Amino acid sequence: MKEQVRHLLNYRTAFGDLIIVIVGVLIALAVDSWWEERENRLEEAAHVAALKAEAEQNLVELYATVADIERYTASTRALIEIVEGSREVPPSETLVELTWESFSYGAFDPQFTAYDNLLGTGGTRLLSDEKLKRDLARFRASVDGLTRLDWVLDQWNRQIQPWVVMNLELDWLPETYRNERQLPDPAVPTNWAAVLNDREFKGIVINRLIAFDDYMLGLSRIVPVAEALADRLGVNVEEIRDKGI
Repeated sequence: MKEQVRHLLNYRTAFGDLIIVIVGVLIALAVDSWWEERENRLEEAAHVAALKAEAEQNLVELYATVADIERYTASTRALIEIVEGSREVPPSETLVELTWESFSYGAFDPQFTAYDNLLGTGGTRLLSDEKLKRDLARFRASVDGLTRLDWVLDQWNRQIQPWVVMNLELDWLPETYRNERQLPDPAVPTNWAAVLNDREFKGIVINRLIAFDDYMLGLSRIVPVAEALADRLGVNVEEIRDKGI
């Protein structure tokens, strides 16, 4: 009888030790899981903060590009009206300014450092907001579409460059631009009467207007996407802050 009791006590002790081990393992796993989740949320917070700063800066650049293209478009329209005779020919200084802006081009050049870092480190798996993931992808896709318009305009610039070199003196370039590139001062002024009566010049300016209109259309499609992304990232930052992360 005593032997049976002793065996029973041994079994109970062993069982108790096993329970202690199991509970210890479960606690350790729970702690590891909690720690891993905490690290993931901290990493997510870092990615979201970087993405938000980048999105806000891109939005500033986008608004500035829109303003530039609007100004270039207005100058190009004015130049076309002058060529067509529906507007009085202004002084040469004004023609120089209008031509410079008509041939200017300020492409939207967004930054994707934070976004590329997110993809490169596999950070998208950490983002808990599925809508944010879609907004990020949508913004990148919309910018890629604009890049194709950049290429088209660049090709057109290459085509008109020979005509510009042959028919316009350096006085159509602003003095600051010439100085930055160490270009000589213009030896003679541009013969604007001849330029305005040149049919090729009229075609060039009209095509510039078409290119600006196309580019503005592309920008108008990006603006709401960029604004939605910045707003979504702002919401995510607030939610992360509310969680105390």
